[in-house]
This record gives sequence, C-alpha cells and structure tokens, in this order.
Amino acid sequence: MNALLEVRVARVQELLRLRRVDDAAAELSRATAESPEEARLHLLWASLHLTAGRAEEARQAAERAVALAPDDPVTHIMLGDALRQGDQPKRALGALTRAVELDPHRAVGQRVLAQVLSDLKRYTQAVEAGRRAVELDPHAADSYFALGYALHDRWQGAAADAYRQALAIDPHHHHAQHNLAGLGMRRDRQGSAREFADLLGKDPTLTMPLRALDEMAASALQ
Repeated sequence: MNALLEVRVARVQELLRLRRVDDAAAELSRATAESPEEARLHLLWASLHLTAGRAEEARQAAERAVALAPDDPVTHIMLGDALRQGDQPKRALGALTRAVELDPHRAVGQRVLAQVLSDLKRYTQAVEAGRRAVELDPHAADSYFALGYALHDRWQGAAADAYRQALAIDPHHHHAQHNLAGLGMRRDRQGSAREFADLLGKDPTLTMPLRALDEMAASALQ
C-alpha cells in the first residue's frame, strides 16, 4: 500500500471512529477508485456499512475482501461479523471458523466466534472461545465482554463477573454496562448492576443481552 493510500486509510479509520460516516464514505470512495483491488479498502467499506447499520451492504463488501485476500483471517472475521449482524449466525460460523483456522491466535476472531456460538445456543463451545479470547488479550475489555456474552444465558453469575472485569478495564464500556444491568434486573439484585440500570434509564431492552460490538471486527483492521 503506497504512502498516500496509507494516509487515506488512516483518515477513514479516524472518521469512522468519530462516526462521521458520510465523510468517511467520500474519502473511501476516492481511495477505492484509485486502488479497487485493495482488500483493506473493502474491509473498511464493510466496517462503514456496519457502523451505519447496513448489514447486507457490509456482507457484500466483506465478500469482495475475501475474494481479494482469501488467506487473510481479517477478511473472514469481517464477513462473519456482517453475517452475524444480518441474523445469519450459521453462515457467520462458517466464516469465523475459517478465520480461526487461518489464525487461531487472533483475539478478535475468538471474541466474535464466542458470540456467534452463543447465538446458536452452543454454549459450551462459546465459553471456550470466550476464554480463549481472554487468554489471548487479557487487557481488552472486549475479551471479557465476549466471555460474559457467552455465559449470559446459562451461567449468569459468571457472566456478571466477566462484565464487571470488562468494566474494570473500561468503565465506559456501554455494552457491558447494559448486559450487567440486564442481569441485575432479571435476578433482582442490588449493587452495581442496579446502579447501571439506573444509569441507563428505563430501557425496555435491558433484559436482553446486547449483541457483539459493531466495532469488534473493525478493531481487527487496526
């Protein structure tokens, strides 16, 4: 990737971090016109579409990235996340399984895999993937969030502990706050979970665990 393209990629990533989707799309369009065969640009398109809530467009962009770089695990992680967010967990599992085959030591792949397996109610395997994510990146709040998500439906006490660990690393981790609050409401517990429920307000979705972070697959691009 040439120096100008690197600058543009960095600019797009910053714009996406700020959720300035239209500005990011304009910058990315210019970069893609110049380098249409650059897989990383299609990954950024997929990330942009996920940020905008367009799972089908994200899937299409991720599939182009896979076609251009089939041996890059990040392309399969992005495809898996797009399929997950498009409510296609079985297809997502195939993409994520391939990503883990290509690079079993990439924490973000294990994080998304853990949540897809949980969505498929394959809870034991989901917890294994979540624990693997924690082992690979124990300093990332997202690793503990993924473990908490995998535990959420069957082992609520352990899930709450994982969410609290995520919040110890990142006190502003909204998804961990949300899911911990939901567990507190379901079990009618006092303490930190109830405080988070008060913080988040009377949200009717609190009793349902939030799905994986939109940014999770995108973090693989860094």
